[in-house]
Amino acid sequence: MAVNFDFLKESNPELYEIGHGMEENFFKNTKASAQCGSKFLNALVKEIYEKNGLEYVSKSFMTKDIAELAEKGIIDEETAGEFEKAKIIRDEIMDKDAFDYDRVLALHSVLVVLASKFHNKYN
Repeated sequence: MAVNFDFLKESNPELYEIGHGMEENFFKNTKASAQCGSKFLNALVKEIYEKNGLEYVSKSFMTKDIAELAEKGIIDEETAGEFEKAKIIRDEIMDKDAFDYDRVLALHSVLVVLASKFHNKYN
């Protein structure tokens, strides 16, 4: 049973559904779980832009998106580092077809922390 993203269920159903999909697929299909993680990461960045009244136009390199949020003071350096960590893990998984449990779990763990920070700030 997926539970780590339950706190998003009411406040952000879209993020909840993606996070729930990541958890539901973890033991059945790590590739699908990682794909949900990647989608979650992108959706979270977009949501932060929108919550701050900014138009989100992906720079195609998430590093630039994260840096822009940090430069504007929307996220602190620690959170920017966590986003960068999630991006690096995600890229490693997707680019190398490395869908092993340890990497997918590492991505999941960072995303839960980021989702919690997001929820605490905007709800």
